[in-house]
Amino acid sequence: TVLRHLFLNDNELIGTIPTELGDMNYLSIFSVENNNLIGSIPSELARLEALKTLLLSGNSFEGSIPDEFCTRGIDMLRIDSTVKCGCCSMP
Repeated sequence: TVLRHLFLNDNELIGTIPTELGDMNYLSIFSVENNNLIGSIPSELARLEALKTLLLSGNSFEGSIPDEFCTRGIDMLRIDSTVKCGCCSMP
């Protein structure tokens, strides 16, 4: 069995996104919206070749989206305006 979708929205999670998530090769959807997560978005997530949806809004992330995401085929990326993304088209 492989994990393809991980939804952890609205769970009052605290802390940072573990870099070990970058080892979940088959993960295509990762959603942790509306929690209390902080820190930067780990560049290890860009190693997830199957990742198509990354939903991170409603947290307190800072910094920038790692450049590695700019060359990837992410279909949906949702972040707060406090996170910078040099290659993203933001509404």
